[in-house]
Amino acid sequence: MITVDDIAKKVGKSMMTVSRVINNQSGVSDKTRRDTWEIIDRMGYVPNLEGARLASLKKPFARKTGNIGTITFSVYNKYSEPFFAEIFNNIDKITMKMGLHHYFSYTMSDLEDKSLFLKKVNRNCVDGCLLVAVNSQHRAQVKKIIEKVKHVVLLEDDYEESGLSCVLADQFKSGYMATSHLIKLGHRKIACIVGFLSRPEYHQRKLKGYKEALLENNIEQNGNWVKEGFYTVEGGIDAAKALLEQKQRPTAIFVASDYMAVGVYKAIQQYGLKIPDDISIVGCDNSCVVSMLHPDITTINIDKYELTRIAIQTLMDKIDGKTKKDMKIVLPVELIERNSCRKI
Repeated sequence: MITVDDIAKKVGKSMMTVSRVINNQSGVSDKTRRDTWEIIDRMGYVPNLEGARLASLKKPFARKTGNIGTITFSVYNKYSEPFFAEIFNNIDKITMKMGLHHYFSYTMSDLEDKSLFLKKVNRNCVDGCLLVAVNSQHRAQVKKIIEKVKHVVLLEDDYEESGLSCVLADQFKSGYMATSHLIKLGHRKIACIVGFLSRPEYHQRKLKGYKEALLENNIEQNGNWVKEGFYTVEGGIDAAKALLEQKQRPTAIFVASDYMAVGVYKAIQQYGLKIPDDISIVGCDNSCVVSMLHPDITTINIDKYELTRIAIQTLMDKIDGKTKKDMKIVLPVELIERNSCRKI
């Protein structure tokens, strides 16, 4: 077992200096900090923060702490974006029901603080982690987390080559179902506002569903009618304005999140247009913001509670050794018709 003394000897500094680095205290040069963290990472040292307590909790199965953590890889604030705010609220509710403790909830930006990563992301503190909004750009970070925690499940994202268990909604079907609904209403000039165009996997699935529905109905795709809104209200406003300023306007828009749809509604109103008389809208997620939208928005419902429950149960089954095989679980989605679309 690696100790602080081992680290100190390798670095050539005192145990007190190493302790200051680990606890992010002052009185240590930048070079010493860099050298110490490099040795810590190389030697795989994990501080035994709760050694006395955990020693008494040793059990013949893998669950030792009763804690799970969540790490979010998204670029937006996990509590301000309504979809993920609901997910994290559900994590708290479900872990409590299951007699578990949601020990921490960090973003990868939070964990750039190496002291925080070292203290919290390890098997002494949590039995496993849910990794939220992960894609293939995060390979290195995911690998590092698994080295420290071992048991992880990807929630509401995956990347094909990861080989990890993942639980997500059927995002392809979301885009396909929304676009097909608009086509059935007679629309052929259909635009799409996604979160990101440049990001892989998850962010492209709704767009692929949108394109597939157009293709099946022999509707030509217009590249100028695909915009990105960055999963923000402001992004939704800008994307909608870019569509409305075109000489040939779409008659309908599929918006890949209800939160962006708030911005789309605002932009349409600013242009003096009416929903659905002038333009039809279908959102996605059926998040809490739908109550803010008038007329009521037609959207794709994702059962966020069930999504979260299955992800946590999958993680606990891995921790308890009930399943060793990684699996991909895709939850169905459904169209909820309200008043934001019209037949033409």
